[in-house]
Amino acid sequence: MEVLFVPNADDFGGTTSHDLPLDPNRIVRKGDTCYRVVQVGTQVNPYAENLGFPFDCSGKKINQAIDDAIQSRLNKMMLKPHK
Repeated sequence: MEVLFVPNADDFGGTTSHDLPLDPNRIVRKGDTCYRVVQVGTQVNPYAENLGFPFDCSGKKINQAIDDAIQSRLNKMMLKPHK
């Protein structure tokens, strides 16, 4: 009898990709840019797909906005930021 060792069984339980072919609103990520897949069917190919408008999905702008909001709130309370 051969025993199989699975290092972490929970890794196989959830979805790890946003690029599932059955998802009608799927998103394809290329680097820090994401694209939504758009259905553009024609009479020749009714299942044709193209990439839509690019948008930033790196999260850097969101993190910077959160840091700026925290800093402005600390300035209003006249506290020094904790380093």
